[in-house]
Amino acid sequence: MGTTTQLPTVAVVLVRARSQWDSSGDPDRTATELSNMDTVVREEVSRFDGFVAARVGTLWQAVFGARTGAGDHDERAVLAALNIRRRLTDGESRTVRAAVVSSEVSIKALDDCHTLLPRVPSMEVWVSEQTHQRTESKIDYRPATSGMWSAAGLA
Repeated sequence: MGTTTQLPTVAVVLVRARSQWDSSGDPDRTATELSNMDTVVREEVSRFDGFVAARVGTLWQAVFGARTGAGDHDERAVLAALNIRRRLTDGESRTVRAAVVSSEVSIKALDDCHTLLPRVPSMEVWVSEQTHQRTESKIDYRPATSGMWSAAGLA
């Protein structure tokens, strides 16, 4: 029998942001607002050594751990989500929700994140049980629901 190769773990972050300008009917204002939100998301993801893999409207998908060998990608993903929420809502009429899932297979993490995000209340960052276990010494959490955890900030 051959040896089994363990797949690397990645953390996937999905962020959905809403603004009062989403339905304003002013295409220039909406485009400016979306551009501003996109800049914040990309800056924070990059700051924590992740990359934005996709964006559709006001939904961003970021991946951590796929390009670097650093073992702290789960923590960096949660911190990026918390900073995105803070920056996007600081003095602005926006709502943000985010989900972070860690998995050995990025497709599974993405699917799990897509399943989780609609359950996340506005202004919260929820993480999976695996992400919670990997980051609970660095991040403060409170129980959310069904094995999910709500990230509050640094421990």
